[in-house]
Amino acid sequence: MESLRNKRDFKKAIYGGKRIRLRYLTASFTANDLGKPRIGISVPKKMGGSVVRNRIKRRVREAFRLAFKEGEQEGLGIDMVFFPVKEVVTAPFEELKAEMREFIRRGREVIEKENR
Repeated sequence: MESLRNKRDFKKAIYGGKRIRLRYLTASFTANDLGKPRIGISVPKKMGGSVVRNRIKRRVREAFRLAFKEGEQEGLGIDMVFFPVKEVVTAPFEELKAEMREFIRRGREVIEKENR
């Protein structure tokens, strides 16, 4: 799993992709040609100081890593940008991981439709 690093990739995933909202996160995603997932996390300053924002990013990143590992999603080329809500800080980690599994499942469906 890699991170989205440049502004162009973020914009492509946000504006050119599909958006899904669940309880703790909203995700926007699109296919990539790399054959592996890349994620970006956008946490606004209004959610708290740097300690809180970095904690949110670590939780989201780890939940994605574990959900992806459990699913054995080999060859899934997808760019995802996550937009967390304030409750993600106190959310049970298992619920966050279940949400990630749902995002990965839906992302695979979108990728398969785009490749048809």
